[in-house]
Amino acid sequence: MPWCRAGPWLVGIWLGYLIYNQGSKKATLEKWQVVAGWTAAVITGFLVVFGIWSYNTVPPMVEYDVVTQVVYGGLHRYAWACAVAWVIYASHNGYGGLVNEFLSHPVWQPLSRLTFTLYLVALTLQNLISYNSKIPYYFTHLNKVIETVGALVISGLLASVVYLTVEAPIIGLERCLLTPPDRTRKTPEDESTLSGQDNLAFKTETEDSVGVNTDLGSPDEV
Repeated sequence: MPWCRAGPWLVGIWLGYLIYNQGSKKATLEKWQVVAGWTAAVITGFLVVFGIWSYNTVPPMVEYDVVTQVVYGGLHRYAWACAVAWVIYASHNGYGGLVNEFLSHPVWQPLSRLTFTLYLVALTLQNLISYNSKIPYYFTHLNKVIETVGALVISGLLASVVYLTVEAPIIGLERCLLTPPDRTRKTPEDESTLSGQDNLAFKTETEDSVGVNTDLGSPDEV
């Protein structure tokens, strides 16, 4: 259901709004604020993933009370998004350290362009694999690793095709339609015409004929 995942989306919108308002400025944080932010983000991330890991097991290995189920089920996505938002915010403002260097490495740029299309095709491929099973599937860690790696590789290839044939052309079309033309840009011909000189090839000869000192930038007396 879309409203179940609205929390991370709202956190992303809020973070984008903050970064947009900053512009080229960088936020200045005290040392204790940086330490507190990273500590809270790391602890929150680990608690979301490993805190009550049996919550997602079927059947549950531990019976939780209603309050715990409601709090974790309703807020764990929001809490995870807040932890990721801090990583982005801290890295954007120069407080990311090794995390920023790792996440900003150019090797991730090709994969970052495939995230959306990979998201679109991966679930369809996984359902296709499940629906085409002719015999009962017995779970083992090795079988799951093989299935996951195969799904990632095939999804990556399909995502590349979808990006090149659909997403990239649409992005280029949006840039053409939504970007206003720059009417203030001047060509070299326009600059030479405005300066009263039609041909830049004769610039040196013209300066010599009027006795211009190109080293000092001021005319000599004739």
